[in-house]
Amino acid sequence: MQNYIISLFIPISPLKFLISKQFSLVFLKKVFIMSQSLMRLNFLLLLLLSCVSPSSFYTFKKPVVGLVACGPQQIQAFTQFKNEFDTHACNHSDSLNGVWCDNSTGAVTKIRLRGCLSGTLKSNSSLFQFHQLRALDLSDNKSSLNVLDLSSNSSCMSNFLILRLRKNNLEGSIPDKCDANAPLQSLDVGYNRLTGKLPRSLLNCSALQFLSVDHNKIEDTFPFSLKALPKLQILILRSNKFYGSISPPNNGPLGFPELRILEIADNNFTGSLSPDFFVNWKASSLTMNEDLGPYMSYATLVYMTYRFSYQQPMDLHYKGLSMEDERVFASYATIDFSGNRLEGEIPESIGLLKALIALNLSNNAFTGHIPLSLANLRKLESLDLSSNQLSGTIPNGLGNLSFLADMNVSHNQLNGEIPQGTQITGQPKSSFERNAGLCGFPLEESCFGTNAPPTQQPTEEEDDEEEQVWNWKGVAIGYGIGMLLGLAIEQIIALYKPEWLICLMKCGHR
Repeated sequence: MQNYIISLFIPISPLKFLISKQFSLVFLKKVFIMSQSLMRLNFLLLLLLSCVSPSSFYTFKKPVVGLVACGPQQIQAFTQFKNEFDTHACNHSDSLNGVWCDNSTGAVTKIRLRGCLSGTLKSNSSLFQFHQLRALDLSDNKSSLNVLDLSSNSSCMSNFLILRLRKNNLEGSIPDKCDANAPLQSLDVGYNRLTGKLPRSLLNCSALQFLSVDHNKIEDTFPFSLKALPKLQILILRSNKFYGSISPPNNGPLGFPELRILEIADNNFTGSLSPDFFVNWKASSLTMNEDLGPYMSYATLVYMTYRFSYQQPMDLHYKGLSMEDERVFASYATIDFSGNRLEGEIPESIGLLKALIALNLSNNAFTGHIPLSLANLRKLESLDLSSNQLSGTIPNGLGNLSFLADMNVSHNQLNGEIPQGTQITGQPKSSFERNAGLCGFPLEESCFGTNAPPTQQPTEEEDDEEEQVWNWKGVAIGYGIGMLLGLAIEQIIALYKPEWLICLMKCGHR
């Protein structure tokens, strides 16, 4: 059984489209591009979740672009669904957008319509005719839309493998009705206006790998219970109203065995991190793909769902920049705790996370020294410890991290000389400013004061050596002068008569 993709826009009737002799891959390519547009959704969208049949979960495989395997009724339903929206701003071909169908049943299994629809989803929408739909991506269709109250329907996401509703101005709360052993692997509802708490029923999604609720208004404590999910790799809670401690009640390790990416920045988390906070991060402690080198802009995280491949876009906050990168490699790890009210010392156990490539602890109230164990993070590319209350010196080992492209320790209480490793000296001056005790390049403050370091006074041994050098110089000069005088006398004797010399000698005796 195989999956195939069909064009988003079918300009002629479905049957004519399928039997047309003029059909070609060139034409299909021209029909595949869509640009961004707007979409208006209301609370009826969640009805989709109750209309999906749990059958045929594992029947679809990797889609093959360019061939059509959707059944005639499914093609007609998708054409009707397309006609429910304003799509005049869309281009007509994009292989990433479209509809995927099962080659055996002809049923639609995946729909991806990113940034291309403007309109309102109706209760009798043709979308509800896709009973084997397993992956739905309606992201980036933001506008001033009708309220989508996700809490207004008792249905849940029990039948989906991938659900992505990112950047849609959705309101309400995420439904807390997921069934036991739900197959959901990826849930992304970031950049909306969702409120309430995280659904406790997410614990039923034992296959969940990716969870992103960033940039909403969710008000809740840290979801320690999610550590029971054996496959959870990515947890993004950034920019919400989460509060309280992020240390477990027993003050032990956080304990997410497969977690690789944890972003909790810009919330109201408080408290300190226990010394063994990072001890049980087994996946992040493993260094994989050693030969890949720095990867941040080129790696890819691909979810393989029963041979159904899907790229999961993510928001990355790397080197001080926020960027959306659809290619994030799951064998590496990133941590972002910035913009909270965390305090205490940074645990030395952070050095156990060998796969860590980006660490951001900025804008907190951490105290104590910079952990020496950071020098063990050989894959580290970005380190931001700025705007804390850290003291002591910068560990020399940080200068040996060959991939460290960005480092910021500004606005702390650090002192001493800045290590002169290759990666550190290449940082801008702003990365070390507002540390009253720091000195050395690239800062203007020299570790010997504002002027050049004073010349060292010569020792007694150095004085003796210098005197001996001058004595030898005197001997050499005298020897040279004597040789010149001897040659001059010899020349005089050769040019004048010997009698003149005898006369001169006799006159001297008188």
